[in-house]
Amino acid sequence: MNTDKNLQDDWAPCPAGTLTGLKRRLHRTRRAERAWRLAAQASVLLVVVAAVWVFTQTGGGRGTAEYDFGGITCTEVHKLLPRYMQGDVEATTAEKIKLHLAECPRCQELVRQMGPQLMPQTSASRPAGACPHCGMSPPGWSLAQLEMRVAALLLR
Repeated sequence: MNTDKNLQDDWAPCPAGTLTGLKRRLHRTRRAERAWRLAAQASVLLVVVAAVWVFTQTGGGRGTAEYDFGGITCTEVHKLLPRYMQGDVEATTAEKIKLHLAECPRCQELVRQMGPQLMPQTSASRPAGACPHCGMSPPGWSLAQLEMRVAALLLR
């Protein structure tokens, strides 16, 4: 059995343009594969850039977000919170802190942990005769009586 002779008998020449068409199809397929590879690489790069951006916006992995609610950051609120609680900040700053505390879950938790006794003490919120520093008033004593007793103690 002669296999070469059988192959030659089965062989038929390609019609004109068949090889050119196959070549074009192969080039189109390769171009499409390259485009998909580039699209995949661009997608991965985009995801990495987005992840880095989110990472830096949420505190850089420190687990603490630095929010800017009310025009003031968490760090600034933490620094000013004791003075704010005593009513010892400017009205514009107090308003910014108030707006920040209304929106920031992290700072709300901090205030909750500090306790309800640290609510802002302004002259309008203090009862008449209360100490201007701590907001407390001894039972039955007016501020004038308290000042006289302290003065008497100091003069002894």
